[in-house]
Amino acid sequence: MTMGRKRSKAVPTLQITYDSTPIPEAANYKHLVIIQSISGKYPYDIDAVKQTIRGTFLSFSQKSGRSGSNPNTAIKLYKTAVIPKALFGCELWNCISIADMQQLEVAHHFCLKRA
Repeated sequence: MTMGRKRSKAVPTLQITYDSTPIPEAANYKHLVIIQSISGKYPYDIDAVKQTIRGTFLSFSQKSGRSGSNPNTAIKLYKTAVIPKALFGCELWNCISIADMQQLEVAHHFCLKRA
């Protein structure tokens, strides 16, 4: 047995049917609100995550007003509501780049300046 030898035969595709109607294979599918890829990579969208961070924080700040809430309360709301919502599914971000991390930090600082 040789290690690293490639297979010579192609893996056959599996055709799934329902009541004799073939079901096509999709490249992406949604599972528990997270879009998954067949290749195993998570096609995350950093712009959508940034919008979630800012939008969730601004919805809280509009309720309390800029000077209406205690800064400690604003930070607690940020930690308990905004961060978990924005980072839902982040364990699947297996190949996030440095530029994407910097964009997330900019959105994070945007909220902290206004807390």
